[in-house]
Order: sequence, then C-alpha cells, then structure tokens
Amino acid sequence: MSNLLVNAIKFSPENGEIRVEARRNNRFVEVEVRDSGTGIPEGHLSVIFERYAQLKTFYGAGLGLGLYIARWIVDAHGGRIWARSRVGEGSTFGFCVPRAASQRGARRSSSAVAVGQPS
Repeated sequence: MSNLLVNAIKFSPENGEIRVEARRNNRFVEVEVRDSGTGIPEGHLSVIFERYAQLKTFYGAGLGLGLYIARWIVDAHGGRIWARSRVGEGSTFGFCVPRAASQRGARRSSSAVAVGQPS
C-alpha cells in the first residue's frame, strides 16, 4: 500500500485530494487509493504494473519499480491489483487480498480516510 500512497502524493497537485478506502467481507480485504492527479492515458494502464514501466510524461520520477513491486506482493498473497484512471481527473489504484482464515466470519466493515491539507 505504501507504493500506491507514495505515487498518489507524488503525482497529485499541491492541495490535491488523496482518499484511502478499505473494505472487507468474509473472504477479502480491498483497499483503494484515489488521487486528484493528472491521470494516466487509457493506453498505458495495461503496462504500468510491468518492471521499469514509466510514462514518458513522468520520466525520471522514479525507477519504474513501485507498481511492479506492489503487484508482486499482492500476487504473492493470492490477491489482485488494478488501476482506473481518466486524464485530467486522477487515478484509482486498488488491490484485494484474501483474509486470514482466523479473521473470516468477523463482521463486514468499511472505512475511509481523506489525506491532505484541511480546507
């Protein structure tokens, strides 16, 4: 999750909004990080989780490994990771992982936290 948060902070404008939401059900925990950044062109969404992937617009902003590592960690835990984005509107990165067997059966819950400067 830290890679998703770091990217949201890095690619959002000053005073932009970043929102983290977490949900759980009997089988999975799902986390989404939404930002108000510049967004990612649709044609690039299929490759952003690949090793050394960087958008030309943001070249030099990092090594291109953060989302690759995030995908590797989520895959190693039997989960999945995704991204949705619209240019000019920001991006949403999310992942879900199976809950531990000892946690299944706990009541369903949802929470959200807004991160940023107060209005």
